[in-house]
Amino acid sequence: FAKKITTVFTDNNIYPLKKRLLGILKKQNSYEKISIKNLVLRKIYYYYSKFIKNVYINSKYHHVQNNIQSDQFVIYPLHVTPEASILGSDPELADQFCLIKNIALNLPYGVTLYVKEHPDQLYGYDINHNFYNKLLSINNIRLIHKNENVYKIIEHKNCLGVAVLNGTLG
Repeated sequence: FAKKITTVFTDNNIYPLKKRLLGILKKQNSYEKISIKNLVLRKIYYYYSKFIKNVYINSKYHHVQNNIQSDQFVIYPLHVTPEASILGSDPELADQFCLIKNIALNLPYGVTLYVKEHPDQLYGYDINHNFYNKLLSINNIRLIHKNENVYKIIEHKNCLGVAVLNGTLG
């Protein structure tokens, strides 16, 4: 016996603007309330993260073009966070820290993972100073500034490969 499965929407009408707006307002009740307090706290955290990055994280960048170590390396370009293509198709890969950590821990001894920032990433909201602090806690990871020319780094004789999910570099 073969069963036929169909998807029938009982409520597939086109709603007037007023009803659509009421639906949006109902959904807002399931999220964090819009308030001045939350807006101010998010802005404070944004500027705090930016300050920490400028003071602490920027001093930890590895300037590859001027100083490529004799170690062999693999390069991982960060993706803009959040990225719809990752969240929609592979949500388990959306956590870039876990992905980078797994790559770094599975590299052979003596191989370094260079993590390059995405040039269009807005710092402070999705990728913040905690993300970079966790990355820097792993011994074989080096941060590369977003202005470094990644194509010259890939051409280096010690570059073993590129680890990517998607994107231009891949």
